[in-house]
Amino acid sequence: MKTQKIYFLFPFFLIVLGVLSAIFTYYYFPQLIPSYGGGEVIKLNSNNNYEMSYGFEPRFRLLISIEVDNPVVININQEEKFSGIDYSVTLNTSLYYVINIKGTMLTEGFMKLKQEIPTLYQLFTFGLLLSGILLYIFYIHLKKR
Repeated sequence: MKTQKIYFLFPFFLIVLGVLSAIFTYYYFPQLIPSYGGGEVIKLNSNNNYEMSYGFEPRFRLLISIEVDNPVVININQEEKFSGIDYSVTLNTSLYYVINIKGTMLTEGFMKLKQEIPTLYQLFTFGLLLSGILLYIFYIHLKKR
């Protein structure tokens, strides 16, 4: 009887762990950006000379979306990349990036940051779920005997 409980609880535990891992991997992890959270408010005004700069050194590929209410000029590492109100870019790893946002009038907006999910995290999550499901199927097969 005790071995049947173990055969049932272990796969159940793996499935629960796999679901929790999937929630972390696909929901929380992409938004975990060191020192920035999931985004940054952009406020260009006379106090900051209508200009803001942000530095990034991503450990994983990083998708950045910038939306503002008035046209701005966006420079990445001192190279002009865009002029307008809506811009998205993906930054690669192992480099340091400085994003400079410049406007000519009072401007507000938001910069959303999202990390790419590493393959290892995806494999770990899939492995937990698959192991739990296969062991549960094995448990059902043993119970029928």
